Amino acid sequence: MRRFFHSGLGSLILLLLLGELLLFPNVFLRGYVQVPGDILFLDPVWKGAAPQGFSWPNNLLLSDHIQQFYVWHTVAAKAMQQSGRIPLWNPYLLAGQPLMANAQPALFYPPNLLLFFLTPGQTATVRVLLNILVAGISTFLFCRALRISRGGSMLSAVAFAFSGVLMVGPGHAYAGSLVWLPLILWATEKMVLGERLLRWSMVAALGIGLSALGGHPETTFHNLLIVAIYFGARLWWSEPLCQPLSKKLKRITARLVAIVAAVTIGLMMAAVQLLPFAELLAQSATQSRARIGESIFYSPEWLPNAASLITFLYPNFFGGPMKMDYRWPFENFQNYLEQSMYIGLVPIALAVGIGLIPSTWRASEKGRAIQPVRILVLLAVACLLIALRFPIFEAFSHLPVASMVNNTRLKWFAALLAAVLAGYGVDALRAQVADQSSPNSDLFRIVRAIMAGTVAIALVILLYRWIPQRDVDPASFLYHLSHVLFAPQQLNTWISVAAAVAALTLFFGLRRGLLPARMLVISLLGITFVELMVLGRGYNTTMPEKLVLPPVPLTTFLQSQLLQTDEGKRAGEEPEPYRIMATDDLFWPNYGAAYGLSHVGGYDLPVYQRYADLFKAQGGRGYRQRWQPDWPLVDWMGIKYIVGRQPLDADKYELVWSQDAEEPVMVHRNRNVLPRAYVVHEYIVQRENERDPEAALALLTSGTFDFEKRVLLDEALQPAEAAAIEEAQLQAETQPGSSTSNVKFIAFENDHVTLSVESDAPGILVMSDILAPGWQATVNGVPTHLYRANHAFRAIVVQAGMQNIELTYRPLSFRIGSTLSIISLSLICLGFFFSVRVRQRNRPTNRLTQQQALP
Repeated sequence: MRRFFHSGLGSLILLLLLGELLLFPNVFLRGYVQVPGDILFLDPVWKGAAPQGFSWPNNLLLSDHIQQFYVWHTVAAKAMQQSGRIPLWNPYLLAGQPLMANAQPALFYPPNLLLFFLTPGQTATVRVLLNILVAGISTFLFCRALRISRGGSMLSAVAFAFSGVLMVGPGHAYAGSLVWLPLILWATEKMVLGERLLRWSMVAALGIGLSALGGHPETTFHNLLIVAIYFGARLWWSEPLCQPLSKKLKRITARLVAIVAAVTIGLMMAAVQLLPFAELLAQSATQSRARIGESIFYSPEWLPNAASLITFLYPNFFGGPMKMDYRWPFENFQNYLEQSMYIGLVPIALAVGIGLIPSTWRASEKGRAIQPVRILVLLAVACLLIALRFPIFEAFSHLPVASMVNNTRLKWFAALLAAVLAGYGVDALRAQVADQSSPNSDLFRIVRAIMAGTVAIALVILLYRWIPQRDVDPASFLYHLSHVLFAPQQLNTWISVAAAVAALTLFFGLRRGLLPARMLVISLLGITFVELMVLGRGYNTTMPEKLVLPPVPLTTFLQSQLLQTDEGKRAGEEPEPYRIMATDDLFWPNYGAAYGLSHVGGYDLPVYQRYADLFKAQGGRGYRQRWQPDWPLVDWMGIKYIVGRQPLDADKYELVWSQDAEEPVMVHRNRNVLPRAYVVHEYIVQRENERDPEAALALLTSGTFDFEKRVLLDEALQPAEAAAIEEAQLQAETQPGSSTSNVKFIAFENDHVTLSVESDAPGILVMSDILAPGWQATVNGVPTHLYRANHAFRAIVVQAGMQNIELTYRPLSFRIGSTLSIISLSLICLGFFFSVRVRQRNRPTNRLTQQQALP
């Protein structure tokens, strides 16, 4: 235990836990969960459930946490705790959507496996606390591998763990991927140094696998890119040029094999999630982010983007979400989340100082060159220039794969690298204090200049506020900056100025001999810790979980109409799973899933291309799908209830529920709704050589297509099936009288649907659920073919009589991915086992050699 704390790791963990306690006191003291459920109370549907005294949500920018992550995990937790299995499909959003393949729910990420036992809110809170600990500990270990002192490593760890990068979304999927990067770099550095290649290759593989399971593929892509560049540059500069070529190639080859094995095994570990995601992405509407018509090497946004660098000194220079005073004065879009890269004024100043003094790049310890500094500096600068879309560097965002991700988030990686460089800065400053003739003496001047400049800029803005002026436009950004953002009571704006004053006071005391030199590191660490606590405290909402998506009159009414009753349970049947729809910015599409209500809308990404085509063909815009009552596919999609503010056409919609409140909420029932599953006896086939997606979309959305009687198929029926249906049609023509059929839902689960179909003639069972790869069907236990119906949905040929139909979602990509993940975990365990055995086998020999060497 003494050794553990002597290493600095124990002290760091205590400091990280203290920080979590200060940031989330209600989590530890009152059992609150870290979920921004107060955003719900802006919706009139939940307004009556708001606690007394509520006026406005704490932070609207956290909407993804409640509208997506919490909803997804609520659906998953219900299935996991009832069936003991991780659900793969979410039938409550859009027309059905993969849940696990979406990636962002990250159901295989270790803390999210707690959904088997805990509530979604408790799991979210554990995930937040774990991500912060992982970020701090892994950054510390990486810094120690770079031979940064314990004090410098602790400063770097605190700067990153409580940085704006993580504090704006510690429970977001991107955080679950990003926090593992320092661990991967730690293992990479060990491999470059040639220390137990097998062991560190497995550590890197574990980090890569956890990063990929974290739920944010684009962050994982950036992680691998950073690791590849760092490893290649580090390997190149770590080998002495005078070394024989054969020996150099042998050393490089061994390390290349180790890193390739780490990446391969790490990605295999996450294959259970990555392969289904890749399959979904290939069929989705996700497009390249590169803008058509823009120059590959130049973007006009680079200059206003460069203005965001001021947030390295004042994180709230443009305002923040908590006080609703954020204002970006340029035409291009920037939001507070994407801008957040603040790691504390002291770490920023130290990182800039290290970067501007090339002599620190060649610092040495015991005669051994420490080359990573130059790599970290150049890599941080490159990440920042790409993120800001600087000329020439803009070309990166037009490359394959890179064009599909949001490269402005490379700012976050620049912040991480800057935090590590700050550790070098601490050691350089300490060396100067100990030895005035140190070659790094310029570092103090640069750090002091940044601190003094921070204070000076703030004073100039404050002076502008006090100078009487005429004809000043109160709507101008300068007025907003001086009179709102830099008002004396704005603690979050002035905290960096306070940090600068504290650091300048410390430097003055050290230079004058008023303070002992040992105060340097602990004081810089304390200043940074306090500053980041002030900035982060209160940003992330905590509240009792009973207030998160609570039952309200509207949801109670809809559940009573659409979900199974006690009588239905006794009869052994499921109710017809009709869908709902909401308009007028009420009842956000994803929320219904938390109540077991199927909503035709949603904004999960990626979304299947075919479903997006139907949405756009009816006039929809954007990826946050919100349908309208007058669209032609409303009846076909099984939308039985419409939630809105305004009365609808009485001929088609019947008012069945309303809420008497300040803001009206109405529920109308669709008189013409079609079941979610029913049988038709006529069909049209789009033959492959005549297939025209645009013509099919035009036909389906024309308003004249009779969905109740016929279906549009993408392929011809099998001969026997076609013959049976044609014969039934001939009999119907010779013997007038409509065919009858009855479809009942026996089971309606995430990955499994059971239907009882009774028909007096062969026909086609049509379902308004997406046909995705992985859905399989059986009729009376015999596998049958699933046809694509009405451009995107499911159809099965049924014969006359009573039939039991089962549909199961088990995609091949998941089965292959599961196998690869199990193999990968086995390889990692074997790797660790053999590395320990080899070490134990070599230990006695080493001891014997040492004894023989003694005189």
